[in-house]
Amino acid sequence: MENENSEIENMPKSENKKYLSIGLSFGMLGIELLAALIFAPLVYFLPKYVGEEASQLIYYVLISSTALYILYSIRKKRSSEKSFSVSFSYMYAIPFIILGGWVLIFGATDPLSDLIPVPEFLKDQFEKVEVYSGIATLFMMVIAAPIFEELVYRGIILDGLLKRYSPFTAILVSSLLFGLVHLNPWQFIPGFIIGLFAGWIYYRTRNLTLTMILHATINLVGYFQIVYKDVLGKYETVVELYGGLKQYFLVIIVCTTLFVVCVLCLRKIFNKPLNLRK
Repeated sequence: MENENSEIENMPKSENKKYLSIGLSFGMLGIELLAALIFAPLVYFLPKYVGEEASQLIYYVLISSTALYILYSIRKKRSSEKSFSVSFSYMYAIPFIILGGWVLIFGATDPLSDLIPVPEFLKDQFEKVEVYSGIATLFMMVIAAPIFEELVYRGIILDGLLKRYSPFTAILVSSLLFGLVHLNPWQFIPGFIIGLFAGWIYYRTRNLTLTMILHATINLVGYFQIVYKDVLGKYETVVELYGGLKQYFLVIIVCTTLFVVCVLCLRKIFNKPLNLRK
């Protein structure tokens, strides 16, 4: 990792001002949040016609497609770029990406999120929130969200920042924004950490297909956590879920080791000549 860090630190900033700045990238986050507010009234009357779960899917697609269109238009106007980097290269990296995403969840994001205490009044609110686990939710989490969010946060924001700043800065800022858009500390941590991994993959490959697969993998685990919420809800902490403190640290150590192995394997794949990456 030392050579890669040196490469990041020594990378000069681009003087081309037509590409995305850090300030504008935060403004783009504001555009997505504004879209959520504009379409918020739909949450109240759509369920009467299509049901609660379908209304959540429609609401999400409207927010995401509107934000994507606006951000795409801004990028196109500033840099004249019209396409996204989606390809079928690096396909045999997929098993390492999926495994890397899984071990990040169980070895990092879940344990770290669990360290943040939930106030009692929020616990009551969380218990009252109806969580759905039907086809509409599965489609939203595993298909719609990976496509829309990767196009925005890696395809537009990270891609633009990489053209103006060092890889380290670009990946850090895009991951921070990806965490912040989830609007709570318990989802900020997974969003930020997964954003770092997805950002590194995109930086090394310029391939949104791979980050979409990673995103879908992460969200699929989240979907199954919803499906089995009654079973998982019996455990107050991740330590209890893992079977005690000893097993908790063992899972973290094993997952950390597996993640390092995945990253090393991915680096080897990404370093090969392009015609061998397919």
